[in-house]
Amino acid sequence: MIIAFDYGERRIGIAVSDETGKYAIALKYITNNIPSTSRKSDSRKFQNSDRIRQNTPSLRSQMRFERQKLFNKMLYYIHCYYPEKIIVGIPKVLDIHTGQITESTQAKAIRRFFNLFNKFLISKNIICPIEYVDETLTSKIALENLQNTNASKKNIAENVDSESARILLQEYLDKLR
Repeated sequence: MIIAFDYGERRIGIAVSDETGKYAIALKYITNNIPSTSRKSDSRKFQNSDRIRQNTPSLRSQMRFERQKLFNKMLYYIHCYYPEKIIVGIPKVLDIHTGQITESTQAKAIRRFFNLFNKFLISKNIICPIEYVDETLTSKIALENLQNTNASKKNIAENVDSESARILLQEYLDKLR
């Protein structure tokens, strides 16, 4: 079994493969409450605060606390499905200067997050390799898929991240065959 995570600033989408390794199944997302300076609601909340700009100890401790809560929620899924591998989507962008596809700055943050998650897993005596794969266009495809089901806007917003993770994992499984 393989589990996939689609990391976002608001939600982390999750999908797992079936026992045969042929199909990906979307699961319920996890809310990401780690404070972000790029998230409008968090930026507004801390707009007049020097805590964000100075990255003070209280902000760092809040971020660590929220990250730990998030890791524990992700650990729940690891315990439920016992995956042999974790797949993580990495956004790539076209560099207009060189014409080459490169990882975005968001990709670096995602790698840092999952490196910390891997250390967390190891501290719990869980060894599960993490593989990073290109997630280009998965969110757009997921949005179109959900819109085609005539789901409500709220339902679409709540499920787009896990549908993205499902698409990401299904593409990965298809390449294995």
